[in-house]
Amino acid sequence: MSPDSDDIYWRRANQTSQQLGPTALESAAGTGSLKLVELLLDRGAELSPPADYEGDSALARACMREDLALVRLLLDRAASPNPVNPRSASPLSRAAAMGDLSVILLLRAAGAEVSIGAKNQNPLTAAAMNGRLDVVEYLLGLEKRESVFKDAIEKAEKALDGCHAEVVSRLKRFLEEQHPRKWSRMEKVS
Repeated sequence: MSPDSDDIYWRRANQTSQQLGPTALESAAGTGSLKLVELLLDRGAELSPPADYEGDSALARACMREDLALVRLLLDRAASPNPVNPRSASPLSRAAAMGDLSVILLLRAAGAEVSIGAKNQNPLTAAAMNGRLDVVEYLLGLEKRESVFKDAIEKAEKALDGCHAEVVSRLKRFLEEQHPRKWSRMEKVS
């Protein structure tokens, strides 16, 4: 089968969610089926068709599964490390929410940017909201947007009724140490 085929199965493998839901590649990545993803890619499935109803690419779905081998395969096959869904979440923010540093490091090595996406869907906020202290520590020095720090603190404080106090404390300490002017402006606004 080839991309030029009129075969109904080939067309379905590459149809978008606006037509029928997630593509076969997105679904296979979402279930962690490495062999099926490999087969679909070998047969010409597109890595970056228009996003599904949630906007999550095959790479983002693999990141949510914390599947290092699948993430590596998709990146090796030239998946973009920086697509964002309609809510501005990237594969890196999905991986940060899950807390798998090995996936995060692989994405960063492939060029994933920390400072993409809306402030509430960025990797630092995603990690903070989910209590991923080790990921927060890794991302602290990489994020440069002032609004993101404040958002990460607010979201972490609200998450699970304040169960992420250690993350909030670390974010505040980082701001006090590294960005005293930014921190004093944030405190005045709060």
